[in-house]
Amino acid sequence: MCLVTGASAGSMGAGICRSLAEAGFRNLALVARTREKLEATAAACREAGAGEVLVVTKDLSEKGACAQVVKETLDKFGSTYAGTVQMC
Repeated sequence: MCLVTGASAGSMGAGICRSLAEAGFRNLALVARTREKLEATAAACREAGAGEVLVVTKDLSEKGACAQVVKETLDKFGSTYAGTVQMC
């Protein structure tokens, strides 16, 4: 399972999501503020091989938003800890 924030942000965010799907990640949680763009990214991920894709429309600058996203993701996919990667 992989959670990607900024998942609809131009070619970079969407490209990362598609690359993860192509690399074999089956469960993806995609987070961004624009639902329409997120849905397009989710469809591209499914076409690239992702199994389940959770779309979460959220502004992460809002208080408590990060915790809500993590909870929603864990509720959907469970706590399948495999590691943490931080990209800046």
